[in-house]
Amino acid sequence: MTHFPALLQKVSARGGALPRRSQRGFTLVELMVAVTLGLLLMVALIAVFLNVNRTNTEMAKTNSLIENGRFAIDILQEDIEHAGFWGGYVPQFDDLSSTAVPSDAPAMTPDPCLAYANWDITPNLGYRYALIGIPVQSFDTSPTNCAFVTNQQPNTDVLVTRHAETCLPGVGSCEALDNNKVYFQSSFCEAETTAANRYVLSNTSASFILTNRNCTTVADKRKFISNVYYVRNYAVTAGDGIPTLMRASFNATAADTPPFDPPVALIEGIQGFRVELGIDAKSRCNTDVDYSTATVIPPTPASSTAVQRVDPLTCALDVGNYAKNTLPPNRGDGVSRGLCALQRQRRLRCDATAQCRVGQALCAGAQQRKGTRPDRQQNLRAWQHHARALQRWLQTPRF
Repeated sequence: MTHFPALLQKVSARGGALPRRSQRGFTLVELMVAVTLGLLLMVALIAVFLNVNRTNTEMAKTNSLIENGRFAIDILQEDIEHAGFWGGYVPQFDDLSSTAVPSDAPAMTPDPCLAYANWDITPNLGYRYALIGIPVQSFDTSPTNCAFVTNQQPNTDVLVTRHAETCLPGVGSCEALDNNKVYFQSSFCEAETTAANRYVLSNTSASFILTNRNCTTVADKRKFISNVYYVRNYAVTAGDGIPTLMRASFNATAADTPPFDPPVALIEGIQGFRVELGIDAKSRCNTDVDYSTATVIPPTPASSTAVQRVDPLTCALDVGNYAKNTLPPNRGDGVSRGLCALQRQRRLRCDATAQCRVGQALCAGAQQRKGTRPDRQQNLRAWQHHARALQRWLQTPRF
């Protein structure tokens, strides 16, 4: 028989509370591994952030560069396309309907910054013909008397354009008439166009007496526009390293030397600026351009000083129907090709060591007035292609 106290003692020994289990944390090795993994993750996130931020910065700079380039092209395009516009006036050497030896063919390359008071002083006689007949010029350094072209970016050109204002004074957004400034007036009266006074380029109000087709109403006059473009090697302060496209505009009175306002900054970040002029040295019939000879309408025979006009479809004399012979074979056709004087290339760059001659400038000027839009469009498409390629490269993940 088991005694009760002994039973209680046995139950107490077997069924009492279980002993407490000991609690423990991370070991030092585990902690170091966790910290290392956390740091690696943090580094990866920071790298991603920095790459994204750098890519966004590059994209912003690239977009700004593309927009600046596009804006520069738009500004230059508008001015270059209007170069040689004279409100209806066409120089004789560029007029396919004219049969006489051109009397207004430039005999000199004009100094774009010559003081207005010296335009008609010997030896500058004929200077106005040169201004009108050669509406586009390019230089690799500052032109003579253009002292405002300073701090020019290395390996860039200077571009000069000239034309009449496309709107009339005081009409719409056009500048109001200012009798102290230089204006251009073209005659539309047949009696006047056959004489020497086919246009007026002056700042004297009494000089503008040319008329419209009715030979009674005074013709409109338009402001004379000339712009000089170049790239300066800084934007705001000298040495900041941001090349900037600059423009100086003609704004002359008789006392202005040079006759241009101070240059104005247009667009920052323009690294390069090169100008090539198209040479219109061949006619439609692939014969040499010659502004020193006249043309005659068949059946009038050719002579040593005149050539017969031909049929533009066949480039040959049509003896069966003389009315078809309308094309002068000694005038350009607006396409930059062939030879111009001794220049054996389709494009021409003017610089200090290989300066453009008058004959070359005439060819280039005629080509510009007839338009170079196909070439400009091709260059613009090439620019857009490279811009899109650069954008795709920047948008490609590189991490």
